[in-house]
Amino acid sequence: MSLNPNWIPMKWTGGPLGVQRRAKAQTFTPEVKGMLTARMDPASLELVRGTPVNCLVVEWAAGEPANRDQQSALVPLIEAGRRIGISFVGRVERTADLRAALAAGLQAGLSGVLVEGSSAQVEDLPVILQCSRSNIPWDSHVPILSVTDNRWPGLEIHETEETPDAVTGPTGVPWVNSNGWFSMLARQLAAGKALWLDMDPPPQIEHWRPAGYSAAVADSYAYGTRWMISLDEKLSVGALRRQPEAIRVWERVVAIISFFKEHADWAGFQPQGSLTVISRFRGEEEALGGEVLNLLSRQLVQYRVIEKSRLASTSLEGLETILWVDEEPPTSETRSELLDFVTRGGLLISASFWGPPDCKPLVADYSDHYKICGLGKGKIAASKDGFHDPYQVAVDTHLLMSRRSDWVRLFNAGTAISYFSADPNSRKELVQIIDYRTSGVSEFVTAWVRTSNRSARFWSLESKEPAPLQGVPAGTGVEFHLPSLSTYSALEFEHRGVG
Repeated sequence: MSLNPNWIPMKWTGGPLGVQRRAKAQTFTPEVKGMLTARMDPASLELVRGTPVNCLVVEWAAGEPANRDQQSALVPLIEAGRRIGISFVGRVERTADLRAALAAGLQAGLSGVLVEGSSAQVEDLPVILQCSRSNIPWDSHVPILSVTDNRWPGLEIHETEETPDAVTGPTGVPWVNSNGWFSMLARQLAAGKALWLDMDPPPQIEHWRPAGYSAAVADSYAYGTRWMISLDEKLSVGALRRQPEAIRVWERVVAIISFFKEHADWAGFQPQGSLTVISRFRGEEEALGGEVLNLLSRQLVQYRVIEKSRLASTSLEGLETILWVDEEPPTSETRSELLDFVTRGGLLISASFWGPPDCKPLVADYSDHYKICGLGKGKIAASKDGFHDPYQVAVDTHLLMSRRSDWVRLFNAGTAISYFSADPNSRKELVQIIDYRTSGVSEFVTAWVRTSNRSARFWSLESKEPAPLQGVPAGTGVEFHLPSLSTYSALEFEHRGVG
């Protein structure tokens, strides 16, 4: 057994355990039962043959009587899959005997097992730990972590009798569900590990929105993590039956994964932005810190993340604004470093005031909520009432930074989120844009980018080659008039041009 961090995983639920699990579901039909059974047939692997998908996650052990039948049914599938370059990972539930499951898996040809729970004694075993967001063992030595409690990417939709309606946020902008902020945080907390996002599509009852699958891929791969591909029952049945509509959706999923595989170097690019968000992001600080990141992304604020305990080994040189989210003040050593950052010209935003007593008070339009003072060449903005509402924290942070600190602005793209990253070695820059609308395209979109580059390469899923774009200088950046936007597109700059 051995684990490969470069695997592209897909759930392959089926067999006796799969049937047993879904037998009580309202959506369990003879067609679904047939699909779950057919997935044990080696012929079913034709769906993934020749695609980037090279790892199937199967049900292996659940501490139930059906285990033996399940494992026997999987043996021919595993043997056939290995002959065409597909690896298999067996899901082992916490009620099962891990070592017995591993021994049986080794004999059957599994490459590893996925174990539920952060407390599993994995030692040097080929184990992928699967945990909820609040229980992730970030410092574990396993090379791959699988995370649950993710949101299905897309617009927040309320179904009505006639049509699905998008939900709007506090400002009237459509509410977008995205895991991008979490992927950025996870890359900071689990540097060097592969992150799998485990999430199933919502039930497709009347309004089947195949665009959601493209968004699910882009929402993870753009940020350097990987969605564990999961098809809804209707699509799974249709794909195995080679129904044209289902195959079109599946081919779209394969195409976007292939795109990211061809641009695998982008996953190593580092996030850029004027803002650096610092928090413990665990325990009592987890909910507030995470939601602040989520809402900053929705406002297109580009930021970097630093986990508080790793601040000592991180240079603050070159940073512009720091948001200290936690109520707890820093240690004396960290406080000194942060005040030096302010003195050199930085802006420090905090939940309470812990600056020096001689900090010179300043007056500003938003000073009713913040104590603002000058220190050296910079400023400290400390909340008078603490941080309680993550939406207000995100809005206030953007106001305190001012629009002059923006790195990306999108016009006529209310359902999109952008992500600015750069390669420190090649000096390439990348602005990725994910549009979460469920149908159609966004027209007449303009992207303003904080760069001196007047030319860019425009990548989209509809074309195998990038289209050259010429921008128009606008203030401290350049405006690019974009072609129609579908689910995913990117602007690539050949050299670093941010001033």
